[in-house]
Amino acid sequence: MVVIEFIALLILPTMVVCALQHLPEMIALAARVVKQVHPPAQQPAGPPIERIAADLRRISAHLDALVTSGPVPGRIMRVRSTVAAYDHVLLDACRALEVEPASAATPLSSDERLRTEAALAAAGLRW
Repeated sequence: MVVIEFIALLILPTMVVCALQHLPEMIALAARVVKQVHPPAQQPAGPPIERIAADLRRISAHLDALVTSGPVPGRIMRVRSTVAAYDHVLLDACRALEVEPASAATPLSSDERLRTEAALAAAGLRW
């Protein structure tokens, strides 16, 4: 028994040095195995639907305020830019919910905007 313990004590330092030299390779191998067993969850391509709905509410309220306000210098440009932002967020919502928009081009016409809003409402989006 003493001979086996002596041989183990002689071999142990060599094994420790060898393991330390190959430690990065062993860690990389363990990481690959973990990734195969538990693949990372796919992240959505765009912003979360909650943020999109909040943006739609905010922009819609801003647009309503612009339209109902009195004469303001540059109001037409502000309305146009706000409508363009609203259309952009509508298309983001369509991508997030996998809804086919009435048109993929912006700005949307009023008919296309209404059809897109109806399709999003049918898909369950409320804003």
